[in-house]
This record gives sequence, C-alpha cells and structure tokens, in this order.
Amino acid sequence: MMLKAALLSENSSFPKIHDLDELRDLLSDGWTVKKTHPNLSELSQWSTAGRYVEDFSSLTDDVVDRAIATAQKVYSSLLIDLKDRGVV
Repeated sequence: MMLKAALLSENSSFPKIHDLDELRDLLSDGWTVKKTHPNLSELSQWSTAGRYVEDFSSLTDDVVDRAIATAQKVYSSLLIDLKDRGVV
C-alpha cells in the first residue's frame, strides 16, 4: 500500500497488481526504496497471502521475521521520502 501511496503522490497511475518490484519500478528516480530494496519478490508473495488459503505449514519463524523486517524497512524508507516531498 505504501508503494501505491508513493505513486499516487506523484500523480502516477499504476496497474492493479501485487508485484511490488513492478510497482517500485514505476516510481520516478530519487526514491530511496529503489536503491535500498532492489528485490521485493519475497515480500510480493505476502501481498496476496491473506486473500488466498494456502499451506503455511512450511513457514518458519525466520521466514516470517525476515518478511516483517523487510516490510518495515520499505515502509520507513517510503515514509521518509514522502515526508521529504511534503506529502505527509
């Protein structure tokens, strides 16, 4: 959602997708997240996980913790850039 908020702050349109790499790449140059998070594919898996029933028995605490940490870093990066742009 933060990636989409960032795109909206640029008055950019974007497709209705869940691929966070593709959404990030739609941002104009200068967004920190483009440099600090070049690969969001693992996190993209989680963007739809809550909508679909899947077998999560193979998940480990480490996998979940890594996803949460990445999501928090992406959020923080985007929030800082949005503040720097006077959006929030």
